Amino acid sequence: MYIKKHIQYKVREDLSTAKGDILETLFIEFKTNNKADPIVVGVLCRPPDSNLTEFEEFVNGIAL
Repeated sequence: MYIKKHIQYKVREDLSTAKGDILETLFIEFKTNNKADPIVVGVLCRPPDSNLTEFEEFVNGIAL
């Protein structure tokens, strides 16, 4: 994830995770000038040789 230098953010360690060889996630939180509530953005990454079925099961099990 690329973030411009002037944007203040914090990594949400409570949401970010690594699940063995299946997936890695990174979530960040930042505020905008237009909203009082922070915005949380996440990235999920599946390694190329990992099991797609296990990845899909894990992602489908996440409660949003």
